[in-house]
Amino acid sequence: MHSLFVPQPDLELIHSDIYCRHLDTLNRQQPIIVNEDIYADSGSLLMTAGSRWNLPAADKRRPIRLDAPISHQINLDYCLTESDIYRLIQEHLNGNPELLEIHQQNRFEPILLQLCCNRLLPNPLRVHLTVMQHCLPKIFEHSLFCAWASCLIGRQLMLLPERLSDVFLCGLFHDIGLLYVPPEALDSSEPRSLTLWQQFQNHAEIGAQTLGRFDCLSQEIITGVREHHERIDRTGYPTRKVAEELGLFGQIVSATDILHKIKTRKLAGKHQPLTTCLPHLKSNQAAYSDVVYHAVFCVLAKAEIKLNSSDESESTQLHCRLQQVYPWLLKLTPYVIQVQSAEFHYLDSNEGRAVIELSHEIQNTFRHIGLDALVFQDAEDCSADALRQLDSAMYKLLALLKRFEWSLERLLTVSALVMNKSSRKNLATSLSDYQQILQGAWSHYGLQREPVEIDPPGSDTGPIDKIA
Repeated sequence: MHSLFVPQPDLELIHSDIYCRHLDTLNRQQPIIVNEDIYADSGSLLMTAGSRWNLPAADKRRPIRLDAPISHQINLDYCLTESDIYRLIQEHLNGNPELLEIHQQNRFEPILLQLCCNRLLPNPLRVHLTVMQHCLPKIFEHSLFCAWASCLIGRQLMLLPERLSDVFLCGLFHDIGLLYVPPEALDSSEPRSLTLWQQFQNHAEIGAQTLGRFDCLSQEIITGVREHHERIDRTGYPTRKVAEELGLFGQIVSATDILHKIKTRKLAGKHQPLTTCLPHLKSNQAAYSDVVYHAVFCVLAKAEIKLNSSDESESTQLHCRLQQVYPWLLKLTPYVIQVQSAEFHYLDSNEGRAVIELSHEIQNTFRHIGLDALVFQDAEDCSADALRQLDSAMYKLLALLKRFEWSLERLLTVSALVMNKSSRKNLATSLSDYQQILQGAWSHYGLQREPVEIDPPGSDTGPIDKIA
């Protein structure tokens, strides 16, 4: 399956104007001093060495590209230290009793202290972390969690000390590329357009390129950052590599990434333990390495806080949502099935093949997890654990269906030259109906946005009549 991501040269410099806007914000809170002359790639001088950061007004109104990485050319009045990182992780754990319980049961305190304080970070990387802390605080907190959790998983996998230190840094810096992504692409309160989704996808490559400038970082860290959204079932990005080509670090960080997002988004405010996330990970087990999934399970299982399977209110809520979302899934499946039966010449392309492969993946997932009418008729008598399994399986399907929407949008965009006007109009109409149905399905999860990785029914005639 081909990715929507198209590699570009030096994305850190190409998107440096976004990072400069963050520096403008930080400069209002503490002085940023330029330590060498800063030039645009056109050769024009923007700021002189020794001056305080002050991007010319004209350059604030238009995109700029620099001729060198900006974090190498500035100093902050105060920059995060390795001790600060340790302290902030400790504060995060102390603010969450369950995470602290997991930390203590895994006897991880001396290891965390050693990981944070025994390896000095280059100043430009500490600058990036400081900018993230002030300008993207939620992403910064997410990064602290992923650094901590990645090490717990790495220790469970018995990584040697040097690799354990590396996987810590991989988790800490995996989202550093988001500092170069437009703010509107980071907003998940509304469904992302195809353009915004492509801009968001860039962050994995930008992060890898940013870290690749430092000889003190291993190639395994850089590869892990580049691959932290890849999946072994090839449903990830940016390259959709086959499982055999994926490194361990990307898989570890990927698991911590989704673990934190499920905890803070899907389970937010429900006062449920982190182990509640396991059904959601299990339903996506085909996307993750078995060895990593098993390590996550072992780490969480050491916590004394257990699931409460007798929570009747939760069971009622889950059963109600299953009953509400399932009809929407039935309305979406014809749009997926028709792609495999249609023989349109415009599907003979990278984008067309991506749509077809995703349709196969969705149908296989539907069959594999056994979501059929009989299951839902009997769901009322299921235990809370079983209902969680069904709910997380449905969540996975909706995530795949969202990706299918993006792939259809891409196909519609790139196939304009080979599709006749009638076929293009029919495909656009069908896509519009599909999006409305998908939005209705996501509304039952209390959000109309793309899923954690990762939003009125259509007409009775169905998509096949419209396109064919």
